[in-house]
Amino acid sequence: NNASWAKISELGYLTSEQALADYAMFLPYYKEKYGFPNDTKVIVFGGSYGGMLATWFRLKYPTLTVGAWASSAPVIYFNGGGIDVGGFDAVVKRTYLSSGCDSETIDNAFQAITKLGQTPEGVEKLNNIFQINENTTIGLPGENYTATDLKFYIQQGIEYMAMTDYPYPTSFLEDMPGFPVKQACKRLEPAVNSTDDDVLLYALLDAVNVYYNYSGEAPTTCLDGSKCDFTMGALSGGPDGWDFQECTEVIIAMCALGPPNDFFDSVCNATTFLDWQINYCSNIYGAVGWTEDFIRLNAIRDLYGWDFTSASNIIFTNGILDPWSSAGVNENTPGITNANNRGIYNYRVAGSAHHLDLRQPNTCDPQSVIDLRVQVVEIFKCWLNPTSTACPFIQTELPGILSSFNPSNCSYIFGQYPWGESIPTATTTAPITTTTTGAAGTSIATVLALCLTAFVAFVV
Repeated sequence: NNASWAKISELGYLTSEQALADYAMFLPYYKEKYGFPNDTKVIVFGGSYGGMLATWFRLKYPTLTVGAWASSAPVIYFNGGGIDVGGFDAVVKRTYLSSGCDSETIDNAFQAITKLGQTPEGVEKLNNIFQINENTTIGLPGENYTATDLKFYIQQGIEYMAMTDYPYPTSFLEDMPGFPVKQACKRLEPAVNSTDDDVLLYALLDAVNVYYNYSGEAPTTCLDGSKCDFTMGALSGGPDGWDFQECTEVIIAMCALGPPNDFFDSVCNATTFLDWQINYCSNIYGAVGWTEDFIRLNAIRDLYGWDFTSASNIIFTNGILDPWSSAGVNENTPGITNANNRGIYNYRVAGSAHHLDLRQPNTCDPQSVIDLRVQVVEIFKCWLNPTSTACPFIQTELPGILSSFNPSNCSYIFGQYPWGESIPTATTTAPITTTTTGAAGTSIATVLALCLTAFVAFVV
């Protein structure tokens, strides 16, 4: 057992400030230990929370790095950041609709669960159709597990599929096929225009099992992973450091609003969010000493902020399929627009889900992601050689996604930069190879070697 979870005095060290301070201490140590010169240039990068850390590290310790790449980083999803609390689940819905799902079918299936959860006969039907594990059997309102828990289980599966809607099979969260959202939408097709509860619910189960049980090997549906003796088809029941940070300093103002914003039950709004969050945190961490005084609603604003007018050398990338893109920097974020001359870049990437750009290159990557990676390397070259006549690099628009894009026979690509692509510029496009010499006389292979030996990888 990890004693860190047992008492609040230990959990109190779990902060972004502490993580960044640790990295600030680690970098000089690493350089000294492995014989790197003190002036070795460092680029920090990360995806999701790691992207937030990369951004904040660049803001808080700018002398320790020459730049940061923040992929899928929701750095403005906080009180005062200007993002609607329902933004995340609105993008979830958009991703499903753009993948062929019928909104009314999903809405009707959730309504059927709500209705059936009110009667003994209905609850029995839900347990049977969804094959609920005997340790998490749902009952009437007020019992340990109810139809509300079943809906939350389904909601998380739907949300996670949108997050990880990659074009090739992955096991990042669960084992899933390529484009899992499209697969889920196909499984919902038999229920389109149906008013039969059974038809709706079996289709919804089939769809959500693209996430929880694509292999079909999970014997039952488990609503609480701590209560079942298998992991497939179950929500995690273990402690989660991210949850604790959401109950202290990283207070992400997010909740489902219900239709028409999203598919799910409305649990709060901008006015009631904080009360909802306090209740949620008390239920999880109250037993180890958490109180509402631990919530620092404006901690991220006060520690780091989201005004980038004085910042330099940060790449922000957000996939349009990714629900977290709702809270990435945008044209209204101070210091983001027309800021390439300061090394600030903001890319919205068509056909990309959660930090796809940071994953291993794959033959099934969309062209938008391939082009993005090529541009990122050009930006790195400028950060490493800022006096080059090719700098600052001016970003160019990434391609969209064709409706016919449906790759197959996918495989990972190793050691083949720049993947047959070309260097984009504002006025021309020049082909490059791995032997091309950069503007400052540094070969691309050397630049990549410099990057790889200088990278500090934050947790994805």
